Amino acid sequence: MKPHKRQQLSSFIILSGLFLFISLPSLGCGPVAGPKRDPHEVVQADEASIQAFCAYCHGMPPPEIFPRNVWKMEVERGYQFFEKAGLALRAPPLPGVVDWYEKQAPEKLDDSVPIRAKAKGWIWEDLPSWPEIPPGGTAIAHLRFAAKTPSNRSLLWAVDMRGGLICSWDPQKPESWQPVVKGNHPCHVEPGDFDGDGWGDLLVSELGSFLPTDARKGRAVWHRGRPDGTFLETVLLDNVGRVTDIKPLTPPGIWPMEFVIAAFGWNQTGEVWYVQIPGPDAKVGRKKEIDPRHGAIHVLVRDWNGDGKQDFMALFGQEHECVTLYLNQGDGKFQTRNVYQGGHPGLGYSGFEQADLDGDGDMDLLLTNGDVLDQPYLLKPYHGVSWLENVGDLVFKHHPIGPMHGVHRALPLAITEIGQGSPELVSVAFLPEAGFPNRQSRDLPSVLLWTPKGKGQWEASVVESVFADHVTVEILNGPWFAKGAFAVGDFSGKSVPVKIFRRH
Repeated sequence: MKPHKRQQLSSFIILSGLFLFISLPSLGCGPVAGPKRDPHEVVQADEASIQAFCAYCHGMPPPEIFPRNVWKMEVERGYQFFEKAGLALRAPPLPGVVDWYEKQAPEKLDDSVPIRAKAKGWIWEDLPSWPEIPPGGTAIAHLRFAAKTPSNRSLLWAVDMRGGLICSWDPQKPESWQPVVKGNHPCHVEPGDFDGDGWGDLLVSELGSFLPTDARKGRAVWHRGRPDGTFLETVLLDNVGRVTDIKPLTPPGIWPMEFVIAAFGWNQTGEVWYVQIPGPDAKVGRKKEIDPRHGAIHVLVRDWNGDGKQDFMALFGQEHECVTLYLNQGDGKFQTRNVYQGGHPGLGYSGFEQADLDGDGDMDLLLTNGDVLDQPYLLKPYHGVSWLENVGDLVFKHHPIGPMHGVHRALPLAITEIGQGSPELVSVAFLPEAGFPNRQSRDLPSVLLWTPKGKGQWEASVVESVFADHVTVEILNGPWFAKGAFAVGDFSGKSVPVKIFRRH
């Protein structure tokens, strides 16, 4: 569930709810420790001083990312965070900075919607109602289609972030969802037999609260499967900011077991962690902070340098807006490098996935940036789907795929073998009706199908429009979905929790 995203919660957010890792953008310096500055020391608001001040903690926010009438609010908010941060910086006069941005900003952003054809041959169906409807309705934050063990068939797992219930749906028994475990505002689930004992487990990321907070309520929980179908709860990490993702670094049954954990946090909390468990009957052993930055959204595990040790990548939102690679040196040590840095701190990154996107036999990265929950609620022309081409030697080249307002997640539509050409893609959008009441009159796309049109190039068509309440999408494979299918979750609480799109 991407400047610091820390403005005061509006009545819209309180009423409509907030996705797991979104915490509204603003263009301020973060709470970086440093010596106190002289409060009477002032510099002129010329371009050089503005560049030095506004680009100290992150990329320089360009004037064109907001319309003219927004910049006064953004600069004032930035100065408020600067005052709290205690940075050893000389601040240009605030009115001069506002004037500089307003003179160069556009009157309004280009909010035009690309003209796209309707995707043909798709039908949709609602899955059953949720077993427990919480006050305010369900908020499906994550979907995962996977088996708990190699001998089990795949199930669709769904996470209700508002009510806390995690359920599974069996395509062979489609009449109802089966409740599995309940957490404290969970946002992510990963099924698998992680300890290799033959009983399926669940890794659950808990935010600890529905709305953003810096309270250390986040938890990373390993629900270890038992023969009677119940789970033994092992808390891998707690007393941290909101946790958004957990991945194992070691294969099933290999001890000591190692995990990497993304704690997105909010403003004052959030890190990337390494956790080790020595043996099958041992409690959690080592816990080590790998990266002190907040804003980690997802982690992806892979041996990127071919040395036999599992590395991982993390996608950061907040003011960082980057992809970072952590090369495993063994014994809980990692060499860190940014493999991609977004062009400015207002991009709003929301998700990434690894796949061979150009069919050249190596692994690339699929990115989405579409966080829209900042004031005023704007359709931003720089939101969309893109990819990082793996050009070798751990170097990645950024390419746009296409624009999509409010895009929150994109995935390859089918599992393709590495080197077999560019796959179809599907992407979903989150444009809450309370913040975007014109989404129906403008027929804003909520689900797009991206058809490959050459190496690393795609053309979009519209599968669904208007109902842009999706923060998660998952691909469905197997004999029940022979022609290709995917599931989307509803985060609004006003519709069925999950529906499936199929080809016919």
